[in-house]
Amino acid sequence: VGVTYSEYFFDLRMRKSEALNEPLPEHYLYEADSHTGLLTAYLANSWKWNRYFTFNFGLNVQYFSLNKDKNFEPRAALQWEPNWKNTFSVGYGLHSKMEKMDVYFVKDIATDRFVNKDLKLSKAHHLLASYIHRFNDQLNFRAEAYYQRLFDLPIAVEAGDTYCIINRVDYYVDRALNNDGKGRNYGIDLSLERYMQGGWYGMLNGSLYKAEFQANDGVWYNSRYDRTFAVKVLGGKEWMLGKRKQNVLSVNAKFTLQGGLRYTPADLEATKELYFNNHLPDVAYQLDKTFSEQHDPIGVVDLTVSYKIAGKHCDHTIAVEALNLTGVAPPHSETYNYRKDRMDKIDASLSFPSIYYRISF
Repeated sequence: VGVTYSEYFFDLRMRKSEALNEPLPEHYLYEADSHTGLLTAYLANSWKWNRYFTFNFGLNVQYFSLNKDKNFEPRAALQWEPNWKNTFSVGYGLHSKMEKMDVYFVKDIATDRFVNKDLKLSKAHHLLASYIHRFNDQLNFRAEAYYQRLFDLPIAVEAGDTYCIINRVDYYVDRALNNDGKGRNYGIDLSLERYMQGGWYGMLNGSLYKAEFQANDGVWYNSRYDRTFAVKVLGGKEWMLGKRKQNVLSVNAKFTLQGGLRYTPADLEATKELYFNNHLPDVAYQLDKTFSEQHDPIGVVDLTVSYKIAGKHCDHTIAVEALNLTGVAPPHSETYNYRKDRMDKIDASLSFPSIYYRISF
């Protein structure tokens, strides 16, 4: 049994110019300076019927004080272990989440009211089936199949707008939303895991999946993050050093290959009209083809080298971490190039090297 309470403090002010080179308007897109809370309480239990069957069950409750929305979330799982080598499991859970705080404070200029303040928590039914085969104490094979049905997703109210909150990438939201959105995710994960032995470990993981949502026109679309597949290979090696073999030199690497993000093709003529006639730098999209296109697959390499010194009263660790070692820059968005009269893709580099020092007591 447990209870968690989170208090959110926010000071939001956002104004948006109507066109290039025009001053900001006096009214705010949203304006709020206050605080709110999210209360989560849970009850979990495990009942071992016999040496073969284990039943886990519980209840999670969430209460969002901003609009007094609450949700009761039952969860249960059954595990069958006929022998040491094989384990079968099935599970169900209802989950909910709040959105980023700015979503709730979009203002309607005409009525001067917050149009999204009463949005309910987004919710999803999760179904999972898994199988684990143990070759020995260090080597496991795991297979998992899942299905998630999402509902109460915030989507655009305006007809013809296919916006859904699960595809969000912008740092602000500027439209009225309701909770009529739906979604579904399903797929299978396969993993081969080798636990640490003899100073090294490794894992090979592959996923095939589908992610879709339903907008206010009732049509099902691919979601932005429907990458279709992902393959991950990771491993590491440790060496015990020092007079008493108390220090650890560790090298860890990971390679991830995954499908590209989905995107909506731009409407070049409509974008040109916005730019030259209305002085708007926004890109106009073919909303009837929402997320119908996909960027090329990308491969990312991460590498970490660390050295841990075991002291008498504390441990010291110094590490060099290189995320996206090769500097892969996947496409992120599009912009109109008025000089060359074309759409240009904007890349988003994810390379992030860092050095850190840590003391552990």
